[in-house]
Amino acid sequence: MMNQLPSVRISGENFNLMYNLKQIYKDYKLLKDDSNKSWGAFYHEVIPEQSMSCSLQSVLNALNPVPLDVLSRMNSELALKFYNQDMILGTKMVTVQEAFLDEEQDKSLEELVAEATEFFSQMFPCSKFIVNVRSDVSAQITSQTNLGWDDRGEERLMLENQFLMQFAENMGNQATLIDMAQWRENGNVLNDVVSWLGFQQCQFSQLLHANDHSEGGYSEDQTVLNLGKECHFPNPKDAAQIANAMAMISNEHEMQRQESQEDMVVVQEEQEEDSVEVAEDNRTLKGASARTHGLLDMMNNDLQHRNVQQNDRTLVMENGGMTATSRNASPQKKAVVQGRQSKEAASAISSYLAAMNRNADGN
Repeated sequence: MMNQLPSVRISGENFNLMYNLKQIYKDYKLLKDDSNKSWGAFYHEVIPEQSMSCSLQSVLNALNPVPLDVLSRMNSELALKFYNQDMILGTKMVTVQEAFLDEEQDKSLEELVAEATEFFSQMFPCSKFIVNVRSDVSAQITSQTNLGWDDRGEERLMLENQFLMQFAENMGNQATLIDMAQWRENGNVLNDVVSWLGFQQCQFSQLLHANDHSEGGYSEDQTVLNLGKECHFPNPKDAAQIANAMAMISNEHEMQRQESQEDMVVVQEEQEEDSVEVAEDNRTLKGASARTHGLLDMMNNDLQHRNVQQNDRTLVMENGGMTATSRNASPQKKAVVQGRQSKEAASAISSYLAAMNRNADGN
């Protein structure tokens, strides 16, 4: 039924070739664990972890080739890669547990399950395993004997089920366990498996009955299943593109945030520099104002001590501005005195400011 899903190609039995690959892995592991051999009969460089995985996975690809009618229309290896790029490949392994139990009888069930777990998890790290058991072992024996197979006994079948159940548990998120006694009565069990595999909006509305005994034992069910118009498996490339786009957006936001912080620092530094300059200017102005008022005070004192006949003349200085008044002088005399004293004060202040400018230029 899983072959009814889009972009799925699962092959049938293969004479336990996957178990034979496990034997290759066993020898490879001995070589890998033997470290670097710079001399001797088993000379080799250091073998990296999982260096054999791609080779073993290619065997699975060879067991599950592109349909011949499709292959005959292809004219390049690139076209073949394009056809397979989104394909989910798989194989059926109904008797793999038998091989483990038959070939290595000197080991405990736990040891055998541990070996199987290590092999499949290391060599097929991106795969998922649908582990199917049949808890009704009596019905299983009946099914086997009806096809002419030997009766292997309930005890043996229960041991094989224990192997499979323990394997599914050891594989963690890479495996899911189903019981034929349940899913043949409730199709939603398989729909849950479809969702677990990652398919979206796919629902089996009924079950197929392959290998129907009434039709000769190995017949194909011709029923056409409708999984829904929206049934699909998310394209990993689409997910990668979305992830890349989100990463780019995140990077742009981070760059903008950093640039904003840098601008704030620059503005803050400029404001601090401006504040320092303003403070210095204020100190300079305060100093200049103090010196100016000091000079004016000196001028005022000097004028007060002069031997001037017009003793009723007064020089008033307020905020740097100057006016001259005389209580008893005539208007003409007041004007002359005011003009003369204003010129004297202005000349003195001009001389002082010029001196300040020279000092500033010198510094």
